[in-house]
Amino acid sequence: MYETGTALLSDVLRAQVFVSKSRESLFQARSDYELSIKSLSLISNTDYTGYDVPPLSFCPSLSKGELLEKALRSREDLRAIGEYLKVLREGYRAQIANNLPQVVAFVSYNLYDRDIPFGSEGKGYMFGLSVSLSINTGLSSLKKAQSFAQREKALLKKREFMEKAILFEVEEAHSRYEVALEKLRSARDRVRQAEETLRIVKVRYSKGLARMVDLLDAQTHLERARFDHIKALYECNLYYGKALLSAGILREVLR
Repeated sequence: MYETGTALLSDVLRAQVFVSKSRESLFQARSDYELSIKSLSLISNTDYTGYDVPPLSFCPSLSKGELLEKALRSREDLRAIGEYLKVLREGYRAQIANNLPQVVAFVSYNLYDRDIPFGSEGKGYMFGLSVSLSINTGLSSLKKAQSFAQREKALLKKREFMEKAILFEVEEAHSRYEVALEKLRSARDRVRQAEETLRIVKVRYSKGLARMVDLLDAQTHLERARFDHIKALYECNLYYGKALLSAGILREVLR
């Protein structure tokens, strides 16, 4: 078109810049994709060479209330503290029991015969009750019980703080997810607007009412809008996964 005089040299140069930039972006995307596949293979110890990752098409929905509800029941670190508290309570009760009276009751009944096995020429019974009390002048059992109680109290405070931290972590992750979701909606709108703009410019260009530079600008805006949409879709899914991880239900959802 430049040779026939229907386009300016500046239009040609701008088109060359656009093509060069597109090639650069394509090369960068391919390089990042191959690097991601290698990283995934290294982490999972599985060969993913030649594997085609399915494209992201949507961002799953997420309920903040459900996350907060499940977080306190599903987090492994919080459940581990609960199990340790049970151990401390059992230890406390065991040490207290060492200082309580030990009561033992027993009953026996017997039959005997001098000539016949299992005969009943004679019989007898016996019962008894014994009470014992251990006196420890060093009070070591009581001190151990007190130690268990103090450790339990400290662990309860730690669990309370951890519960608050987990709830904050879940709320923060969900907040970032909502921001990413709003960016995704905005990016979709920009793609539709850019597509409509390009359609109009193409019609005008075909009738000689628009310059090549206008067509290139419209195409550039559309490509940027599509890139922003893909980036927003990635971030939305990323924060979706982080929100599930903070609530301790990532494995449950992946199953």
